[in-house]
Amino acid sequence: MVTLFLAAGVLEAQYFGVYLQGQRVGYALYESSPVVFAGKSAERSHSFTVLRIGLIGSEVEMKVDSETITVANQPVKMKFLTSSAGRTQTVEARFAATSIEASVNNNGALSKSTIPLPKDGRIFDDPVTALQAQPGISGKELNFYIFDPTSVALMKNRAFFGEKEELEGVFIAPIIVEDPRLTTKIYLSAKGDIVKVGTSIGVEMKPLTKAEALSEIKDTGSRPDLAEVTAIRPSPAIRNPQNTKFLKVRLSADNLRGMAAGDYQKAEKAESGWIVSVTQPVMVPSKSIALCAKAEPNWLKASHLIPSNSPKMVALAKKVVGSTTDAGKAAEKIRSFVNAIMTPDAGIGILRDASEVLKTKVGVCRDYAILTATLCRAAKLPTKLASGLVSFDGTFYYHAWVEVFTGSKWVPYDSIPNAPEFSATHVKLSQGNVDTAFAFTVLSGAKIEVLEQK
Repeated sequence: MVTLFLAAGVLEAQYFGVYLQGQRVGYALYESSPVVFAGKSAERSHSFTVLRIGLIGSEVEMKVDSETITVANQPVKMKFLTSSAGRTQTVEARFAATSIEASVNNNGALSKSTIPLPKDGRIFDDPVTALQAQPGISGKELNFYIFDPTSVALMKNRAFFGEKEELEGVFIAPIIVEDPRLTTKIYLSAKGDIVKVGTSIGVEMKPLTKAEALSEIKDTGSRPDLAEVTAIRPSPAIRNPQNTKFLKVRLSADNLRGMAAGDYQKAEKAESGWIVSVTQPVMVPSKSIALCAKAEPNWLKASHLIPSNSPKMVALAKKVVGSTTDAGKAAEKIRSFVNAIMTPDAGIGILRDASEVLKTKVGVCRDYAILTATLCRAAKLPTKLASGLVSFDGTFYYHAWVEVFTGSKWVPYDSIPNAPEFSATHVKLSQGNVDTAFAFTVLSGAKIEVLEQK
């Protein structure tokens, strides 16, 4: 998702075209106006974005409607409505003195989250204004946080002016916004108007008239596929990826600051990127579910989109696991169950609560992972979400799976393949709950050099 930052004080509606690989795939509307909130003068910022893209051969349409109320340049309320393929998520965040109280309605599943306000940076909905308010900022930077409604978490950003670039015959120093997920460049005219917004994955926004923005998007026969746009083709090519037992690669990217590690993945910083070694898990003795639960109780808790304390999930997990007390065998039963009941469907563009995934039994890898994690935790198996890259056909694509603590190690389980074997072509970038595992870095200028494969 592209975040658009605009200068404050603009009253009339502004429209922008959204482009991927040079093809228009949607539009964005932004408008702001003075309002009164709780008896105080405030400003209401409203944006509406429509995207129509391809994903793994399916067509995805997403709509994001957001509203932010600010008082004295501080946010007091944010509301986001995200919809795709008949599914919706509504997030309302209210800002207090020390925390953000967020209420979430994900397709009827209700939850609440309390997020402590950070002490090392303010929360902005408009970093451009903050930068413009400081003349001569070149060479300096601004650190701040953005509220992400998808993961219901704060994302720390860093904004600064970059070197001047030629854009349509004019030299402009873009404002570079580094987010943990992707990097955005904002190009402003001398008057402070937006000329272009570009991201590290090739999505761009450009100003359009209302008529141009709302005009029908021409059907060229195929929409740009985001999975293909972000795919990484290694060199040399990977042979027989699904049977790979050991893989050592050099992974480099413009925005890769760190690498996840674990019991089956080692990562070492190198001069030009990271040396990552992944070993296919082998059968190791597992301990009882009870001992595993006692050892890692924090990874049994319900969290955003993972309702592991739901009576329905607990009952289903008990039915799937049956009389099995061995943690590894129980985890495999759940992995196999999710694989059997689910049908791939890439046309749903939003994250969904596990209860809705179970009801519809369709989705993509992240839906499989969310349901797997929920049932595992409901069965008292400590479980993390994991996300990163995987190669099924020699090309690396973004993917999601889970890791289950089986007594001595965190063992990965992937519910997408029919077979239980977990290949060494899974390269983990992030892990945890939804707020960390699915807020991974979308790599910019990524290269993967295969150093060793067995």
